[in-house]
Amino acid sequence: MGDNLAREHYLNLEHHASECNDCGHCVKRCPFKCDQIARMHEIAAYFAR
Repeated sequence: MGDNLAREHYLNLEHHASECNDCGHCVKRCPFKCDQIARMHEIAAYFAR
């Protein structure tokens, strides 16, 4: 049920991961030094949006 709830929540967001334009701004600001661009691509593929 968790995936369905996550999908519903994600689809109701104003913006989606597929809108990422790979500018890198989020990577520079991330205090955890995560590759946010890669995560956005992964999320977009997972939710196919």
